[in-house]
Amino acid sequence: MGVRDWFKRVFGGGSKGAEGADEPSDNSDVAPIVTGSDDAPRRPVDPSRRLFEVTQQLRKLPPSQAIAQAIATLDATQDQAEASALKEFLRRFADEPTLTPDARIRLSDWFAARDEPQLASRVLVTLVTDGNAAALPALVRLADIASQRGDSPEQVRLYDEILAIDVGFPGVRERLGRLRAPAKAGDAGATLIAPEATRLGAGRFELMSELGRGGAGAVYVARDSKTRRVVALKLYHPGARGDRNARLRNEAQVACANGSRHVVRVFDLLDDIGAITMEHCASPTLRRMIARGEGGVGQRRSWARGVAHALAVTHHNGWVHRDLKPGNILQRADGSAVLTDFGLAARIGAAVEPAEGTAGYTPPEARASRVADPRADVFAFGALLRELAAGRDPALDAIAERCTAVDPASRPSDGAALLVAVDALSAS
Repeated sequence: MGVRDWFKRVFGGGSKGAEGADEPSDNSDVAPIVTGSDDAPRRPVDPSRRLFEVTQQLRKLPPSQAIAQAIATLDATQDQAEASALKEFLRRFADEPTLTPDARIRLSDWFAARDEPQLASRVLVTLVTDGNAAALPALVRLADIASQRGDSPEQVRLYDEILAIDVGFPGVRERLGRLRAPAKAGDAGATLIAPEATRLGAGRFELMSELGRGGAGAVYVARDSKTRRVVALKLYHPGARGDRNARLRNEAQVACANGSRHVVRVFDLLDDIGAITMEHCASPTLRRMIARGEGGVGQRRSWARGVAHALAVTHHNGWVHRDLKPGNILQRADGSAVLTDFGLAARIGAAVEPAEGTAGYTPPEARASRVADPRADVFAFGALLRELAAGRDPALDAIAERCTAVDPASRPSDGAALLVAVDALSAS
């Protein structure tokens, strides 16, 4: 059964959408919605009234712009009533027949990032069933959703469908090869766990494969029997458990505090086994992508922008990441960058141990500095940009040079300044 038949059986077919496909954009320059006046007295707002106000404003815009506006406002608002109204508005848009392909893909990514796979799939129906030009990116996203729920046969089927349409579609043949190749002990990124240790958390988590390990612990792909989804489970090494659990809690709490589409989502904190569960991003880390020489100038600038956005949110909320490097940048199936590993994160101005972090990404002053400063992340971002530029993008190289200045005062001040610098590239 092909994917079109599958969609018709599950969803009863799809409505006609606009033809053509544009690349989804961040639309970060869209201004947030403002409801009410700054001079008006603050009083509780009825959620249904707020939904009506938000809907009335957004319905005046073309659907693609309305979705971009709603998502941009959600990223900025501190008003819980407004946020709830915006989320409800976006959910109601799932069945909007006039959405353009780029709007459908953007909305689907928003649902997927919030663990709403049914809505994420449903919004892609038209693109797949009607043979739209955006069918292939839609199928890739459906495969990623199948990966999140641990449905490998469905992933394989979807990748086969993509290759039947376009045998050279970027990255799909490699992903299919990894799925079909049996994992063996010692394989990079696919080291099987010893049989006696394949379940953790009183049997809740089934460890499927190892993604990687470092000084703090190891990360596994695991199936969570409680939530029935596939997650990335980071298990800290048992030695020095007290210190490790402090870092574990720090990592989970900081990631949750810095909620953003470019910051990894943490699902659960498991003190009893020294672990946290996070979203599983099936695509390779930036370290692997850079090592393989993958990604053109446009894609690499998009990765840089995603990391800058994550740092802007982190610094705005008063934190310094302190271990930014390509290995800590994940990718979702749509190619967006996701910052992870907040184990060394500290409050801006807080006392820290000197020389923590990773050699090559720590600034010169880190050898003596005992204070967490956003400009340390800026230096690491510059080192990352040099690798992304790879001598092929003078504009990224120029930003990297500013970021890695020996004098911290000569660098961009924080993530917000980095975001402005990277955004200027697309405007030039």
